Amino acid sequence: MTDSQKAGWVYAIEHAPRGIIRAIDRAVLAVWVHAEDQWRRAVETQNMLDKDNPAGMLSRVNGQVLPSPYLKIIDNAAARMMKAGSLLGFDPTSRPRLASGELPAPLPDPGDVRPEDATSLEQFLNLHPDRSVN
Repeated sequence: MTDSQKAGWVYAIEHAPRGIIRAIDRAVLAVWVHAEDQWRRAVETQNMLDKDNPAGMLSRVNGQVLPSPYLKIIDNAAARMMKAGSLLGFDPTSRPRLASGELPAPLPDPGDVRPEDATSLEQFLNLHPDRSVN
């Protein structure tokens, strides 16, 4: 991760809704962080280009006036941010859907777990050694 992506990761963790994000969500959070970083950099670049361009959001290629290529990057990154953010509870409509108001139940002692109650692959394989892959 770049320094700005690391800062985005820290910001997201510090400001995420409490009790929703779990360790298993690491990849989804990484998608959000990458998309947010790409979106922010593209917006900053587009803003610099617009400052010197009275037409704004347009570029010239071989004399033709075309929409800025940064607009597609901005839109694509925003869509990825919104999708990943919704999965992580980063928007007002997803928070109630994801928040149960309860903390997850603690994992039982592995010795007390029946096969149908196994909550992790490790617990399941401990109970079913014949199904482990070696």
